[in-house]
Amino acid sequence: MFNLIKKGFTLVELVIVIGVIAIIATILLISLNPAETQRKARDTARLKDINTLQGIIEQALNDSVPICAGAAGGTAACRSDGNGVTTASQQPCAANWTGVNLCTYARTVPADPLNIASARCVGGTVPPGTATNDCFMYYWLDVFGQSYEINVRMESLGNAARIVNDGGNHFWTYEVFNGGPNLIGASTNVTTQRNTNL
Repeated sequence: MFNLIKKGFTLVELVIVIGVIAIIATILLISLNPAETQRKARDTARLKDINTLQGIIEQALNDSVPICAGAAGGTAACRSDGNGVTTASQQPCAANWTGVNLCTYARTVPADPLNIASARCVGGTVPPGTATNDCFMYYWLDVFGQSYEINVRMESLGNAARIVNDGGNHFWTYEVFNGGPNLIGASTNVTTQRNTNL
């Protein structure tokens, strides 16, 4: 007679291994926080967009192109959400939220990755570092003569320090500007329109 040696895993061993794998996967999922990772990715896109937008605006202003035309009182303001209309995150250069054909400077004009969607945003309190829900996400641009200010809301708590240290005067947005950080809210119209969406 031959002795057969049986090699293999028992059911108990398989259950233990599957349980350990499930526990490790759960711990990794919790520690990676996929929602925060998505927020960080959108904020990275916003920072890239604001640099692109800054370059476009500076070139247009150097060529005396009237950005955000049609505002009264000398201050021109426009938002990437089209004042409540959801739009794509990249808009064509000829018909975009600034109200001006910018094809000389770029093929597309960036808009917020969520653009008007209500989301959690960082700031809203002094000092920032807490999250506020139900913020409408869009890019905001004010132009006064050759001066401009671009504001963008951030979602990730990791950007709270960036908002505080941007040199601007708003604790709920990241600001890029030339000539001074006080253009957003310079006219009553802008302040009223902006505060309705905080």
